[in-house]
Amino acid sequence: MKNPVAQLATAIEQFGDSMKKLTSASLGAAALTALLLAGSVSPAFAAPGTSKTAVASSTTSTTTGVDEACLAAVNTAISRGETGISTDVCTYTQTVTVSAPAQATPADIQAARGTLSKSDYQSLQAAAAAGAVQSKTFNRTYDNVVVAWHQSGRFYYNGSRAWVSTTYSGATGYQSCVVDRAIGYIIEVKKCDESGTTTTRNLRAMFHSSVVPSGGTVNWDTEWHTYVNATGSVWW
Repeated sequence: MKNPVAQLATAIEQFGDSMKKLTSASLGAAALTALLLAGSVSPAFAAPGTSKTAVASSTTSTTTGVDEACLAAVNTAISRGETGISTDVCTYTQTVTVSAPAQATPADIQAARGTLSKSDYQSLQAAAAAGAVQSKTFNRTYDNVVVAWHQSGRFYYNGSRAWVSTTYSGATGYQSCVVDRAIGYIIEVKKCDESGTTTTRNLRAMFHSSVVPSGGTVNWDTEWHTYVNATGSVWW
């Protein structure tokens, strides 16, 4: 009779070999990379149950500033004799809120199901469950009582890549640029786009302002840039 311990050891070894072959054959390179990210990036992306940095809470900051494009346009108008307008309109309050990081879940990548093979889709679900993909939201508001607008969005990151409007690892973020208030002004969203590299994204919001009493002769563009990167940082 064969030794039961030896039989068990052989069975375990054979099972391990089978799993290695199955993983190599069924997972695409990109999906396998995502699945293994938890072991190759910073501790913030480590798999559940391992040492990882504490998850930061959401943050909100409020500052005041001067819209330089507005200031130039208003000063030019005043110098040519325009009345009823003041540089006071160029001072604004900016409030920025950035959420705590949230791990993408298998449910978050449900939309990608129809565009992936069964094995790749299952791999992405596993990667999301392992915490290899995270997301944050942000919101920036511009407010000077008569005019208000905001730029907001969600981006995803995995330690080596950041993405917003494109789909990667089955997840897609977004950017939104919205006029909230305009009293005595015509405000239009001129640009709401993004550029950059795979590790850092530049989210641009441009608003065009026209002063109604001037018949549109006093106008300017205010351009904001919000940057996000592969480690989840947000700055502007």
